[in-house]
Amino acid sequence: MEISSLIDGYELFKDKKFKKYQNKFLDLVKNGQNPKVLFIACSDSRVDPTLITSASPGELFVLRNIGNFVPPFSPDDDYHATAAGIEY
Repeated sequence: MEISSLIDGYELFKDKKFKKYQNKFLDLVKNGQNPKVLFIACSDSRVDPTLITSASPGELFVLRNIGNFVPPFSPDDDYHATAAGIEY
């Protein structure tokens, strides 16, 4: 993807999609997020959780990592990024 495509995509979001969801975004800023779903997904660029689930802003909490890997809980210094994403 070219930088110009990223800029065009941002402009499209700002001009169309933000306006469509503006009240929802303002509500999320004012009242915070409280999604009912934690979606653990791969960091693979071909997988977009909001796209494949047709989720709206604020409906998914997305935790992305390599290979959708959820390591077993361990109280030591290993694997804390995934555990923190799930816990918080």
